[in-house]
Amino acid sequence: MKEVSSASHIYGIGMVEMEAFTTFQQWQEGPFEMKPMGDRAFAEGMNRVVVHGSTHNPEGTGNPGIVYHAGTHYNDKRVWWKKIRPFNEYLARVSYVLQEADFKADVLYYYGDTIPNYGGHKRSRFNPGEGYDFELVNTEILLGLEVKNGKIVNPRNKAEFSVLALTKEYEINPQVLVKLEQMAKSGAIITGSKPNRIAPERNMKDLPKMNGWLNSIWKPYSKQTFKPGSGAIYYGASVAEILQELKISHDFDYLDKGFYTLDYTHYQKDGLDFYFVVNTTNEWLSRDLTFRQEGKTPELWNPENGSISTIPVFENTSDGIQLPLSLAPYESIFVVFKHGDKQAHFTKIARDGIHPPRLRYGEYGVELWEEGEFDFVQKDKTSRMLNHGNLKTIAGAWEVYFPEGWGAPEKAIFPELKSWTESEIEGVKYFSGTARYEKNFIHEMHASEFPEARVYLDLGDLSHVAEVWLNEQPLGITWAKPYRFDVSDALKPGINTLKIEVANTWSNRLTGDAATGANFTKTHVEATVIKGIPKLRVPWKDAPLIPSGIFGPVTLKTVLPIVAPK
Repeated sequence: MKEVSSASHIYGIGMVEMEAFTTFQQWQEGPFEMKPMGDRAFAEGMNRVVVHGSTHNPEGTGNPGIVYHAGTHYNDKRVWWKKIRPFNEYLARVSYVLQEADFKADVLYYYGDTIPNYGGHKRSRFNPGEGYDFELVNTEILLGLEVKNGKIVNPRNKAEFSVLALTKEYEINPQVLVKLEQMAKSGAIITGSKPNRIAPERNMKDLPKMNGWLNSIWKPYSKQTFKPGSGAIYYGASVAEILQELKISHDFDYLDKGFYTLDYTHYQKDGLDFYFVVNTTNEWLSRDLTFRQEGKTPELWNPENGSISTIPVFENTSDGIQLPLSLAPYESIFVVFKHGDKQAHFTKIARDGIHPPRLRYGEYGVELWEEGEFDFVQKDKTSRMLNHGNLKTIAGAWEVYFPEGWGAPEKAIFPELKSWTESEIEGVKYFSGTARYEKNFIHEMHASEFPEARVYLDLGDLSHVAEVWLNEQPLGITWAKPYRFDVSDALKPGINTLKIEVANTWSNRLTGDAATGANFTKTHVEATVIKGIPKLRVPWKDAPLIPSGIFGPVTLKTVLPIVAPK
């Protein structure tokens, strides 16, 4: 993907379409399972999602219907299709920013012209070092590069780079060698292994004699001999070492960045800097992040719901702007820097430990999701605050309603929340579709003495997509962790009514039909790949059941937002 997006960037095309979410896991995944693949592609430059595929099914073809043998089967036969709009909007928001803004990187990587050549994905065949990014360039664009004030400039898209890195090649194109020699003399910083020889060229009359050039131009790197603008190409050093020697700090930095638990990409437009930050793990992460920005104000742009929040905790350091950020499993967010008035803010949240506490930024201030004592630093003033919250589990049995005609009873009582696949009722165990959970619960008349408190409904864990109503008020659709809603304005003292519709996938019903001889589904696909074993296709009767429904715990969490004093 890095190679494709680079091609679009270096030629000034701007659009990076990619086939998306192709899989052989027939009807097994939901949007949350698809998200990590999409975010990785976004972080490598994709900005238009071309979903593979959306098969037309004429009336009477049954469910899940006719499909191509590969793909995510993205059509109106999907169980969760009626609730897919928020996921589509997520993809659209990220795509829009990356289409409208310009990619920023410190390093330009020339991957040679040996055939066949292949750029690979991010951090595979070439890695500029953690906290830095690169653009990949071919021979045609390389020959047209310019050098201005020590920066390497692509005139096609005006992109600037600090370092040109060369791939390791046995022999070098003589035209490329002439260009590199000119660029080095003009002040470009170039690094890469010295080729063994100059490739023979049939027509050399337009090229200078280059005997001895390889030995005269390539110089071993050391801090003592490294002299920007000296006309040399340096070998024997990593790109990151050279960037550090040039006093170019990491564009994106955090304490344990060497593990690459966070991915990122950086775009810029009209004075705005957009950092798309991705949690690549299935765990909550809290980190102090440093962005190479100066004199700007940070905001949080959430592509899942379109909200924009100020970030009231940040500090200007010698390496950039540092701020704490917490991300849910596989969550992604835009951290945006803009010029403008500086709002009142804290510079740091301190506590015992390596990383900051789990926190969220919102309309009402900073919400801490951990209890304890924390130091809020504002310039030279430190305020110690005791953070506490209130957690209430919505316990007890649930009524679960199933649609008619799919083998499940009209209503079942779940004494506790658990996967449908654990049911002893065959129609529930193999159910594929949308079921509705209903429950009444009592909220205390005086649940809190804090007028600033915010109350969140958290569904715990579920599979795969849920739509929620509280007291007949629609809260929306949730498809990614945390499955959470702000219910401060919908919750009322006394009896509250909670309704949750949950949609899973077709996989369990297909397995059930194959195992029991039932005939609720109709498709020509007789086998599937299962998660964890990508090269083995199994018949539906052997496909493991996928946990479905709401697993909980369903809770009400009350938090007290903290606002920076003016």
